[in-house]
Amino acid sequence: RIGSTHSKVLVEFLVVPGSVDDMIFAILERKKRGLSQVLDNVEEEFTTMGDAEINTWEEQAEQAKARYDKDLEVYTDRYGRVAAMADAAAAAPPPKSPRRARAEAEP
Repeated sequence: RIGSTHSKVLVEFLVVPGSVDDMIFAILERKKRGLSQVLDNVEEEFTTMGDAEINTWEEQAEQAKARYDKDLEVYTDRYGRVAAMADAAAAAPPPKSPRRARAEAEP
């Protein structure tokens, strides 16, 4: 992202074996290996996630969804109370100005 100060970025792609994405991934992997060897003299490869990493990711996603659901419940409750107060205020007659209140109170 523009303005990011991170030195590393994690990018995740779902690649199905035998798909066009799988062929493109293989090409990109060869390019990365070749470029990294030329530039750094170190051969690097793209990494893929195993089942354990996927399970960890799914657990984190479930925890994030639970936090979101809880926050949504809190905000919905608050909005409901605010909406009820706004409805009550709209139904009440408008307040009288001090000048009008004095004028009506004088005989």
